[in-house]
Amino acid sequence: MKSSTLIAHFKEIFARFGIPEKLISDNAANYTSQEFEEFLKNWDVDHITSSPRYPQSNGFAERMVQTANKLLAKSKEEDPHIALLNYKTSPSQNLPSPAELLMGRKLRTKLPSLKSHHQTKNSQKELKKMKENQRQQRKHHRGFDLQPLEAGDDVFMRNQADTLWTPAKFVKKALEPRSYILQQGKATYRRNRRQILKSNTISFQHPTSVTRDDEEDQFPDFPDDLVRHSNEPPTPTTPHVTSSADSNTADTQTTSLNQTDQNTCTARSGRRITKPKKLNLQDAMQNVQRP
Repeated sequence: MKSSTLIAHFKEIFARFGIPEKLISDNAANYTSQEFEEFLKNWDVDHITSSPRYPQSNGFAERMVQTANKLLAKSKEEDPHIALLNYKTSPSQNLPSPAELLMGRKLRTKLPSLKSHHQTKNSQKELKKMKENQRQQRKHHRGFDLQPLEAGDDVFMRNQADTLWTPAKFVKKALEPRSYILQQGKATYRRNRRQILKSNTISFQHPTSVTRDDEEDQFPDFPDDLVRHSNEPPTPTTPHVTSSADSNTADTQTTSLNQTDQNTCTARSGRRITKPKKLNLQDAMQNVQRP
């Protein structure tokens, strides 16, 4: 569609419903042309474009286009204007119909209805209810704020359909919401914040080299009594005489430890595992006294 044709449609809409304060669109050629920009400037309309290659930033308009295409596809054999009228007069969940929100009254359709059904109503309550629903939606489904960017930061950028992150440099924040200007070589790009990843580069400091003396060994910080130089004579030790009682006690402890070790095992984490005692039928039958 040419920009002149698009401007003619917008003039018809503005003359019927009034001039809006803002117009949000994508970056199509007919929306970014000089002719269209001059038209919006003369009609005192602020033009906001979504982030390039990120249609989710203009999700409401994208969803309405998808809904309109489905309506027109289903009404090929019927009058499409009737399908559009039925959609405009259909209330949504917990909200009145789009026509009632815009005009403050319910439109007459081909369905039979009472005259009182089409009386003008105050739509302020419905608008307050809609804003409350939007506030609850933001409260329960909002995302967290990403790390702020400063001019000159090294970042990574990507396109919506591309999974490859390429290095770039952050220049400044764009006038559009959640859009940032990036520089990659000699080219300049505008991307959404979700398409930008800040580079957290950390410069690792290597440890300084330790000068060792070849003539003297280096010992860690152990107590002085544990450090013995080679030129000191060894300290004589007195032999330990074990009695028979001590040897019997040691044998008993060794036997009990061996029995304990047979019933326990150690896991790789170091935890001791005690094996369960299982029923031995042979020992049980031997202990049974026959009459």
